[in-house]
Amino acid sequence: MLKHLVPHKSSFSVFIQTHYPTGEGEPMLLTESHWYVAEHILSFFELFYDSTVALSVVYDPTSALILHHIIEIAAHLNNFENDNLLRSVVVPMKNKFLKYWRDIPMLYSIAFIMDPRAKIRGFNKALSLLSNLSGTNYSPYLTEVRAQLSTMFNKYDEKFGAVRTKGHHSQPVLVRKKVSGVRFMVLILILVQQPLDFVLVMLPTPPPLYLEELLQVHCFKQQALLLVLV
Repeated sequence: MLKHLVPHKSSFSVFIQTHYPTGEGEPMLLTESHWYVAEHILSFFELFYDSTVALSVVYDPTSALILHHIIEIAAHLNNFENDNLLRSVVVPMKNKFLKYWRDIPMLYSIAFIMDPRAKIRGFNKALSLLSNLSGTNYSPYLTEVRAQLSTMFNKYDEKFGAVRTKGHHSQPVLVRKKVSGVRFMVLILILVQQPLDFVLVMLPTPPPLYLEELLQVHCFKQQALLLVLV
């Protein structure tokens, strides 16, 4: 509501003053101070609204986007932590946020790495940035994620390695699994000497700033195996 109201604050102020006039010497019902508070609150909560909208879609994959939004929210809470107007609200929010999101679910980490814009190098940068924002040491977690990726590849190789040796490189293999009550499909594409340009076209959102320097490398790097969570 505030997002649509603030651009028309002048007209709304005139409307309030016209229909609800105050007596001489009495303060106005709606002043610039009120608008300052409203705009400040809007600037704080708008990011949470945008994240909710981006992650609430039904027909598009969102697992690979979760970690991006965690980083954005952590940085946002840090920026407002010492705000004179919102400090009493932001500090409890940050504590609650860290309670639930300091430990990153493995599914979201793997999905982040499977995003061709990020991969393991981008994941390293993301963890480093998140470590600075939350004060958490993610080095043991990075080792755990690498181990899980190795386990995933070994399971894939045991089940589909024979198919790869027969030369069926153009056929995608769909594997459906259920992890912790969450249904997801792993699309495994065997790509031999194929660029990643067409994969980048499928990605709906622009890359964040901390991944931009990796993109030029990824656009032309060739892969033998690509896992994309959908």
